Amino acid sequence: MILRRLSEESVPKIRAKLQNLRSIISETSRLSRYIYELDRSVKMLEEPRYYKVVPRDLRAFEFLESIERDIGDEKGRLESLLKELIEIKERLESSGLRSMRLPCPHPLEYYYAIRILGDVDRDVFKSRTGFNSYAICLDCQHQFEGDFRDEKVNEWRFYYGCPSFEKAFRGKPEMKDERKCPRCGSSNVKTVFELINQTCPKCRKGIIEEIETGMIA
Repeated sequence: MILRRLSEESVPKIRAKLQNLRSIISETSRLSRYIYELDRSVKMLEEPRYYKVVPRDLRAFEFLESIERDIGDEKGRLESLLKELIEIKERLESSGLRSMRLPCPHPLEYYYAIRILGDVDRDVFKSRTGFNSYAICLDCQHQFEGDFRDEKVNEWRFYYGCPSFEKAFRGKPEMKDERKCPRCGSSNVKTVFELINQTCPKCRKGIIEEIETGMIA
């Protein structure tokens, strides 16, 4: 209603003044918000409970230290592994062999195997690992170890999948070692588990018994 009474010449001037006033009000509002936030920050810093920037930096420093320790531990582990692999290489070269069996002590069998084989798929891992049984030649009394996949009385074989229970009883397991004495060549070989409740092959009098020794023998 007011604008209608104004002359056409005065309308642009009034519009310009209104726009200028709006800009001033807008700028003042932003400035007021900035002053409010700044004042709030100062009050927060004045209170003791807000002096937590040092502990936060300290946590970051401790985190970096932990990373440095982890890197040092990993470096030591890799150096130890490299030393083991070099020793294996030297043993292979000195004996003229292309491969050899390395014991993987319980209870970290899988860990030891992975240290040597590296990150391989499941099929490769199974093809390059096995389970040795204590064995004796009934002819010459020679004692040795062998991975006999036709041994069915040793429950540990099935636990380690060497072979699987199904292959042992429903199929024909693939043998790793031949049942043959490395000293005399006789095939009259038995494992310790296969001799339980059998006559002692040495004295021919006593009966071999299985005795529980607990978790640690």
